[in-house]
Amino acid sequence: MGCWSEDLPLDVLSLISTFLTKNSDYIRFRSVCVWWRRAAAAEPRHLPLQQLLLIRPNIRPNTVNSANRGFYSLSTKKTHWIQLPETLQKRCCGSSHGWLAFVDRSPDVFLFNPLTRARIDLPAITTLDCVDQASKRRDEYRVRYRTGREEVRCSTWMRDYCIGKIVLSSSPHAGVPWTAMALLGLTGDIMLWRPGDANWTVIVRRAPTLDIACCNGLFYSFDRAGKLAAVDADPSADAKATDVMGGLSASIWYKNYLVESGGELLLAVRHEYDLDARPGCKTCCFDVCKLLDLKGKPKRSMVKSLGDRALFLGKNHSFSLSSADIPGCRGNCIYFTDDLLGYVHGHIRGHDSRRCSIEDDSIRPSPCPPIASCELWSPPVWITPNLR
Repeated sequence: MGCWSEDLPLDVLSLISTFLTKNSDYIRFRSVCVWWRRAAAAEPRHLPLQQLLLIRPNIRPNTVNSANRGFYSLSTKKTHWIQLPETLQKRCCGSSHGWLAFVDRSPDVFLFNPLTRARIDLPAITTLDCVDQASKRRDEYRVRYRTGREEVRCSTWMRDYCIGKIVLSSSPHAGVPWTAMALLGLTGDIMLWRPGDANWTVIVRRAPTLDIACCNGLFYSFDRAGKLAAVDADPSADAKATDVMGGLSASIWYKNYLVESGGELLLAVRHEYDLDARPGCKTCCFDVCKLLDLKGKPKRSMVKSLGDRALFLGKNHSFSLSSADIPGCRGNCIYFTDDLLGYVHGHIRGHDSRRCSIEDDSIRPSPCPPIASCELWSPPVWITPNLR
């Protein structure tokens, strides 16, 4: 005799799911078992279009090695704790289309959907030409930088620094061809991976890349030389970068974010100042510049208003949403997380996850409770839940 949850007819379960009015309840409903997940649509039309969550590190006392991860809802202002043992001792290096990207000390790389528990393995960092096993010990690796210099690094360092960010062209389970792009922290180059590939395809850039994004079927990279380059996200296209525009202001002293907003490509520059007697910096303002218009044509101009849209910046695939779709969200604002290094190195971080108004440059506390822990798994990232 099967479990009672599987004895209910699919049509009855499907009808029950349509009476659920909260995204959080719907997610719990689909998490009961495979049978219930099959009965409830992956994209319910009766629920709000978007549900935005901020994945928070574990901050509960005496639970450093706990697999608890907090999902903070901007709409309900509540944190929902979920056990995710798959993420323990791993660094999150991206959030894109509802999937999280992780690197562990192997150093293996994989995508993970925290709601469906689906996992997709990507090629390990050791498949790259610039990385070799240093010795018979599995926790030491020899890395070669673009200058030709070589160093031996431990597995923890590889986990924390080898990949800066991973973004996806679309959801892996959306039924359309997709591609992953990664920012290689070791050299500043960009890499592509398409389903079925055995290795990453490295695209060497003359200057180190600062950020990457996907907009209208193209990956874009912005480098330290102030150049914007495009790579076709179609898996059947050639893996090559084409310079789109140059002469942009770029500095390693500021954080730079490429972000799609309403079909246009923007560059958000985050200005910071040093904190006295504390590690890290604090954000004081943002400059936002439009790079490409709706037709993908270069059109450089300063952005004075985002209208009803809000930007969400961090280690996630930076994105924008209409505030009308997210209860509790303010339009014409930038929501940002403390995404600088230090979370996995014993520094007290998390103090700089806040909200910036484009209208008057005011910085206000984020509605999310502050993070104050010296043992954090990864920077917090924004995620739009994906039930596929």
